[in-house]
Amino acid sequence: MSEILEFEINYARAYKTGDNLVVQLVYPAVKKQLTQRLAANPEFGSRVLDNLIAKGEAIIADKDHPFKPAGGGSLYVTKDNKVICHRRDAGAGFHPMHHSAYGGFPDSDEGVSSAQGIRDTALRETGEECILITREKPHRIYVPRDTKEYTERAAKRLGLDLKPEYIDVETLLGTDTLEVYNEKGRLLFKTKALLGMIWDSSTTFDALFLRRLPLFSEEILPIDAEGMTKNDGRFIHFNRESYIISLDDLRGKKTF
Repeated sequence: MSEILEFEINYARAYKTGDNLVVQLVYPAVKKQLTQRLAANPEFGSRVLDNLIAKGEAIIADKDHPFKPAGGGSLYVTKDNKVICHRRDAGAGFHPMHHSAYGGFPDSDEGVSSAQGIRDTALRETGEECILITREKPHRIYVPRDTKEYTERAAKRLGLDLKPEYIDVETLLGTDTLEVYNEKGRLLFKTKALLGMIWDSSTTFDALFLRRLPLFSEEILPIDAEGMTKNDGRFIHFNRESYIISLDDLRGKKTF
């Protein structure tokens, strides 16, 4: 991944519309770049969530409690209503051993300045981190057409030389709404997504999407491809565990 692009946001609010969430961020005129994660702020986060539950709205950022632009990520959903996710390793600095969606940070101006940029971040991160191959042998690699570049690059890093099977994957935008304004109150962009705000291990904010696969779960073997490139050019594969989880079992009802 190229350089992460994030900055402090000193005013943001959220409010509920029925079961859904609207988050409004105000981008500063002069952006203070972040070089590390925003610190955890669980007491403030608890007050935010209490206000959202009790009053239906809350201030989620101010000068003493800064926020950040949305990261992007997604979960693959199969035709038989199962999701594909990974579990963080024990050494992860953020929610070790937790199951989570594939996602990451914006790495360009476009990634923080448009709805398409946020979706592109989500697709890039999922395409790079989650490789799907056929259960059927000889194994082939499923390559979503809209993440072809990222999927093929990730497979090459892992040394997977498999015949590609190109597929069309539908991106579902979600029911929450992200609105981004400048300091003068002008709407810069908005997008539908599934929005998540976290203050415990660090202060973070994600816009997540669902990716509907044209495949059943029994057709798929997932491989987690996340890792990091060292200064000497070596790629270190984290080799995190991958899971296919039934939403029906988790929720007790049909979800899609």
